[in-house]
Amino acid sequence: MVLDILFYIFIPVVLLQLFYYVIFHNLHSTKHDAKPLGVPPVSVVICARNEEGNLSENLQVLLGQQYPAFEVVVVNDGSTDGTAAVLKAFSKTTAKLRIVTITPSGNAAGNKKEALTLGIQAAKYDHLLLTD
Repeated sequence: MVLDILFYIFIPVVLLQLFYYVIFHNLHSTKHDAKPLGVPPVSVVICARNEEGNLSENLQVLLGQQYPAFEVVVVNDGSTDGTAAVLKAFSKTTAKLRIVTITPSGNAAGNKKEALTLGIQAAKYDHLLLTD
């Protein structure tokens, strides 16, 4: 007799729990599925002063990445070697390369802080990768 009463109490309680689970699980899962996750676009900022050899080798690797949305911003910080020519040649082959040139004027040439600042200002994406 007692087991029968417990059984008839147990069944509605289990059904009520299943009902709440189905309702709240559906509400909870729709909030997380609404926004798909993606990779953020990235700006790679390179400060270069007299880096003709390094840029010739490394820009090809950087620009050949499989990352979906990125740009490479190179700041030519008053170079006196062939850095400008290397950058010009690469800029003809890809639209992902942006060049910022700092002309030497007194004490401004060679100031890495200024080069970084100008490179960051020229970057169009919020996520930055700074490298030399």
